Amino acid sequence: IFKNLDHFDVLFAWSNMKNLVGKNKSVIISNESFSGICYHSNVTESYYEQFCGNMSYLKSLYQNSQVIAGIREPSALINSLYKQHLQEGGLLKFNEFFNLNNTGLLKLEDFYFSKYTDLLVHKFGEENSFIFNYEDLGKNKVALLTKMMLFMNTSNFDVNNLPETIFNKP
Repeated sequence: IFKNLDHFDVLFAWSNMKNLVGKNKSVIISNESFSGICYHSNVTESYYEQFCGNMSYLKSLYQNSQVIAGIREPSALINSLYKQHLQEGGLLKFNEFFNLNNTGLLKLEDFYFSKYTDLLVHKFGEENSFIFNYEDLGKNKVALLTKMMLFMNTSNFDVNNLPETIFNKP
């Protein structure tokens, strides 16, 4: 969606930030790792601590920024993170990665999402935070994206004519 918005430049990685110099458009920086990189077994900070640090850093760089965050159903998120762990060469068995005994790499408290949303609202302000349930994209994509476009103050994207491209599917 973001790359189809005419008056925004979109960056999908930190390494492209130098491309912002001298730009007159608003900028969207999209990177899943802003929430943290919990699938590396050598990371010493918790998922939430990484999230806090990343949000503080973003806010320090972009004082008047807005944030859009999708919260995903925990079991779907755990499954996705584990697949990413394996794709990047991780060797942990699933029960070493996550388990209900709380002895895995990921902990139960990593999925207490209210603390993440509270942090976003506290750091960026309620009026500058658009937080949505990721599963709502599948339920009513047009309604959700209409609200997102209003939040972004843009009307140049027709949410009724969305491309049907599906990413991250085998």
